[in-house]
Amino acid sequence: SPRVWPAEAVERGTRDWIEHFIVKGRWCPFAGKSQVHVRVDDLEDTHARGLRSCFDRAQSHVEALGDIVYRASPKEHHSMFIVYPHAFLHEFGHGDAHDQGRQPEGALSFLEFAARLCGECDLTFGHPQVTTPFEQAVAGRPVVMHFTPGERYPHLRSPFPMLQILPVETLMRARWQLGIDAHHQLIESHARRLEDMTSQDAENVEALLHKCRGGTKAKAAACPRTRPTGDEGAAYVQPSQCQSRR
Repeated sequence: SPRVWPAEAVERGTRDWIEHFIVKGRWCPFAGKSQVHVRVDDLEDTHARGLRSCFDRAQSHVEALGDIVYRASPKEHHSMFIVYPHAFLHEFGHGDAHDQGRQPEGALSFLEFAARLCGECDLTFGHPQVTTPFEQAVAGRPVVMHFTPGERYPHLRSPFPMLQILPVETLMRARWQLGIDAHHQLIESHARRLEDMTSQDAENVEALLHKCRGGTKAKAAACPRTRPTGDEGAAYVQPSQCQSRR
C-alpha cells in the first residue's frame, strides 16, 4: 500500500527543504526573510469530479493568507505552501517505488490539477523558467508556483508535490526592493547556476529530498557550485559548508 506521512512530518520535511535548499542555496533572495505558512492537504483522489472540496480548502487558505498579509507590517514578506503528499504518487513515485506507474484513467496530472485550482481560486499560475512571479503580480492576483519531486530543473524539485502561493503585496514589495530589472537577472543567474551543477550536486539534491520525505532533520544542503555575485554572494553557502550546523 502507498506510504502515509503524518501531517506533522510533512510540514517538518517541507520546512527543512526550504531552509536547507531554498534559503541556504540562495535560490530566492527573499526566502530567508519571509514568513512561511505550510498547509498539508489530505487529497488522494485526483479525478476531476472529486476535487470540489480540495478547491474549497485551497480557497480558504488563500483567504487566510490574505488576512495575514492585511494585518502584517508593510515590511513583512509572507508566502504559503500547500503540500499534497498523498496525491500524484503514480506521477512522481515520491512514495514507495511501486507507487509510480500509469496515470489512473480520468485522473488529472499535477500540472492539470494546479491549473484548474488556479482557475477556481482566481490565482495566476506561473513557472519560474518562463518568467518571474514579480512580473506576473501586475495582474493583481496572487501568483502560484509549483514544485514537485519530478521536476526537470533541480531547483524546482521538492520532497512532495506542492504549490506556493505568493500574495500580490509581497511580490510588488519584493520587486520594488530588487529593482525593475533585477528579476530578469535572477532568471539569468539561475540558468548559469543550473548549467554549472555537477552530477554530485544532483545527487546531493536527491539525498536532501529523501531525508525531507523521511521526516528527519536534513543534514546536507544541496549547494550549486557557482557562486552568485553582488549582495547575493555575500551570504552564499559554499559547497564545503553544506553540512548543517543546527
